[in-house]
Amino acid sequence: MYTIRFEDEAKQDLRKITDWYETQKPGLGDDFAAKTIETIERYLTKNPEYAKFYKEYRRIAVKRFPHRIVYLVEEQEKIVRIMAIRHEKQGEWGTTNAELKMEHGGGRV
Repeated sequence: MYTIRFEDEAKQDLRKITDWYETQKPGLGDDFAAKTIETIERYLTKNPEYAKFYKEYRRIAVKRFPHRIVYLVEEQEKIVRIMAIRHEKQGEWGTTNAELKMEHGGGRV
């Protein structure tokens, strides 16, 4: 089993996104938070070795929501560090995919 650690940015992301969904429909924010935690507990505590998308960073989709959990794996220590939670239309660092493509020379991100 892997230990999960939320970085400050990921904690802020979870709070902001949960609050936003709650303003859209009462209970939806709680549902988003629950699905996010469920995804982490079900997949990342047991086998976090999903494909890397940028350097050592990995990501996994949150079920029923258009968001991805961005994380790093510290294999020796058996730690998964949750770095951010991003909408699928954002780049993993809060920019749009088009901005990331420009930043990385126009290639596929």
